[in-house]
Amino acid sequence: MYSIIPQPSQLVPHEGQFTFRADTKFLILKADSHLQLSEDFHFAAHALTDIFIKSAGFIYEVNETTEQTNESTTNTVIFEYSPDITNNEGYKLNISPNLIRIIGSTSSGLFYGTQTIRQLLPPDIERQQIVESRVIWTVPCLEIIDYPQYQYRGLMLDCSRHFSNAKTVMRYIDKLSYFKLNRFHWHLTDDQGWRIEIKAYPKLTEISAFRRGTKYSNTQQEEMEEQEEEDKQQQLKDQKTDSSEQDEFNSDYIHEGKYGGFYSQEEIREVVEFARRRFITIIPEIEMPGHSLSVFAAYPQFSCKGASDDKAHFDVLPRWGIFRDVFCMREETFQFLETVLTEVVSMFPYSQLIHIGGDECPKDRWMTCQFCKERAQQLKIDTSQLQTYFENRIIKFVSEKLQRRVVGWDEIMNEQLPQDVVVMQWRGQGPENVDELMGHDTIYSPQSHCYFDYYQSQRSDEPHAIYGFLPLELVYQFDPLQLAGLRKDGLNESEKQGMKHILGGQGNVWREYFPNTSHTDYMIFPRACALAETLWSPYAQKDYNNFRARLNPIVARLEVMKVNYCNVSLIPQGPVEENQVKEEK
Repeated sequence: MYSIIPQPSQLVPHEGQFTFRADTKFLILKADSHLQLSEDFHFAAHALTDIFIKSAGFIYEVNETTEQTNESTTNTVIFEYSPDITNNEGYKLNISPNLIRIIGSTSSGLFYGTQTIRQLLPPDIERQQIVESRVIWTVPCLEIIDYPQYQYRGLMLDCSRHFSNAKTVMRYIDKLSYFKLNRFHWHLTDDQGWRIEIKAYPKLTEISAFRRGTKYSNTQQEEMEEQEEEDKQQQLKDQKTDSSEQDEFNSDYIHEGKYGGFYSQEEIREVVEFARRRFITIIPEIEMPGHSLSVFAAYPQFSCKGASDDKAHFDVLPRWGIFRDVFCMREETFQFLETVLTEVVSMFPYSQLIHIGGDECPKDRWMTCQFCKERAQQLKIDTSQLQTYFENRIIKFVSEKLQRRVVGWDEIMNEQLPQDVVVMQWRGQGPENVDELMGHDTIYSPQSHCYFDYYQSQRSDEPHAIYGFLPLELVYQFDPLQLAGLRKDGLNESEKQGMKHILGGQGNVWREYFPNTSHTDYMIFPRACALAETLWSPYAQKDYNNFRARLNPIVARLEVMKVNYCNVSLIPQGPVEENQVKEEK
């Protein structure tokens, strides 16, 4: 058994092995001298050569050639373009004692071939310093034909609730590419912090990026109850809640002091380029119309309260929950958001999808806001329908002016939603009938299988999490087509068409309770390994016991990489119920 995750579509073992030496040749084979290969082909080749520098001390050059290999070719690795590979992320890998051929029709396919080789090498290849002991850098001879089942294979990292610097973000991107995930959804803004520099609005990083501390509660229900009580007190007193009142909170533990951070535009571009070289596309998310209190701390005039009261005050919140203050429907609000999105798009040139949030948006403030009621009257709609107006207006701007597609959480679904909008299904298990997708391209990211902020074992000493129970096996059971009711014989025409709209899936790492890299690592790995396999490998090959056997050597590699993974021996085995819930401690 070869410990490769995700499991290749086809693998045929052969006798022998190939040994990487200091004089191993690396070549990119061109069909003819006139063929112009993009620099991405060199990125793919260097993804393999570069891993030898720190651990083995081998420094390789990559050269282009038009000469075909023959029997005299020895100790050579060839990256070969072939239009015969029909899946644009697929590859063929042929390893013989003298020659490795990585064949693909795109640079991304070639890159995934290098990641397979990386997992076949001894684990010491991942060390960040020269390995002193004598290691022979061999890989077994075999043939692989491999390609993904889904085009969208993603992971979301929440950097608003807890901030990770650019170096740490790039570390996660590198690990995702190792398991052939290809989308990084970057949650950059929320009530608890704004993390991206917008030059037109400097207060977003001067004020909105920092909060006075961080507070942890037992349950979201407590947070909602407290919010309701605060609103009642506010109505009774007829005055705004000042900062001292906002600090009264029943918490388990508190980090006092100024907390936060942000990414400069230069850092954003560095991360984007880093991801590009690992064939990961970043999906930036700017939350709206809810989850935006950090904005109002710097620019209160864009809220309903601030629009009518120039003395309105907001803090960047130190706690979690769903809060009633949302964007006001004034023209100034849309001008602000259009400027922000224009700058965001300029930093993410390879991102065709721009995420605008759209989830958990209370409508209370709109119902009492003079400006929002006037807007609803002008549009001849009820104030409860303003979210549809708001989002469709932003979608129109992004589509027509910025030439990008919008993706949003599933609350944005409505009959007026433009057809090119991508919907990210997160509530429950997602729609069980493809007709519910209403013809929209859809990414499945359900709480039932993809929320990595849930506990992964029921041990009493598990690190703090939000609540819920999502063990490794349940992640491995995730399959978007199955959840949509499409893993069956005799699909009707509507179902066949609906299959085309299911792009793939995504794991979500909400970080209310994960303040550092070590804790975040623990929640991601090895569940991200299960996610990667279920989105890449053929559905018919899925076998959890086989996956667990291949996972043990893989986590040994994670240990070499200094990833604080959840020890698989602690993860429950055997049948698990999808509705099992672990009470939060």
